[in-house]
Amino acid sequence: MRRLLLSIILPILIISACRKYDEPKGVCVDYTPNATISQLRDMCRYQSADFNQDIIFTGTVISSDSEGYITRSIFIDDGSAGIEIMLGIYNSCKLYPEGSKVTVRLQGLSGTMDNHILKVGVRDKSGYNNNYIGYINSRPYIKEKIIRHFTKSEIPIINTAIHLLDSEMCGRIVKIDNLHHWPAADEVPTAGGYHRLSDNAGNTIYINIPETAPVIGLPLPQEEISVTGILSYPQISYNIGEQYVITPTKALDHGM
Repeated sequence: MRRLLLSIILPILIISACRKYDEPKGVCVDYTPNATISQLRDMCRYQSADFNQDIIFTGTVISSDSEGYITRSIFIDDGSAGIEIMLGIYNSCKLYPEGSKVTVRLQGLSGTMDNHILKVGVRDKSGYNNNYIGYINSRPYIKEKIIRHFTKSEIPIINTAIHLLDSEMCGRIVKIDNLHHWPAADEVPTAGGYHRLSDNAGNTIYINIPETAPVIGLPLPQEEISVTGILSYPQISYNIGEQYVITPTKALDHGM
């Protein structure tokens, strides 16, 4: 009888010890990180990549869609670099609040570099455009791939200056002090779209105020400000070309 009880109890204990987070019963998955975001950037630097292996990394959520600045994506920083996960859903701040520690399993997803940011989503398999990597759009699949820990971390912020910016910072949060608006001749001095800022040395950078932000149409601050947000390096326009751009995650991050 004792042997019978042990033969029943031991498998249950093994399965229970093996389960982590929200894995189905009886499934043992190793969530030990085996890659850094910096290494993933190197994998996708010159061409997109499909993650066919069980590549895992852990990091901190550094963005929030609670104020409409960053929508349908979350950004994660693991201390080596930043990454954008293209969720395709709204109100992701309820699933993955800013500052949450998360573990990400990339198997089945694809990555590409865009505006010097590593973006991860799903590849178009319709045959129409195999090079296109788009939003995941499935909440259950997202929860399977991004496992939230119930611990919070301080959000890593790179305090820097315009002349010290580097493309490897793209996808991470940077903070630059002592900036003032320097509008172009045809620029309306109200919030919305790209706005040029300069420091005291005349170096310039752009800030992006998306149309979903709550400050659209409000007057731009005339005083000196600090700007904090996600760094990217897109082409602003045909005439202006590529420029460093900061997209805030909250209104307070750009003095409004």
